[in-house]
Amino acid sequence: MKISVQIMLMKGMSQIELVRLMGCSKSYISGIESNTKPITDKMDRKIKVALKVTDEQVAMIDE
Repeated sequence: MKISVQIMLMKGMSQIELVRLMGCSKSYISGIESNTKPITDKMDRKIKVALKVTDEQVAMIDE
């Protein structure tokens, strides 16, 4: 699972909220969470924007 999805879960954001902010499908987010769909760098950036987190904040969580 990518760290940005972990942040979504930590913030208590639902898949539906993230889907609305990103304009992607719920099945795509579900696939990312379950590691059955790859996440591109572009989508990872879109998730970070939707979650309002910086690369630095992600790095702190990932340590």
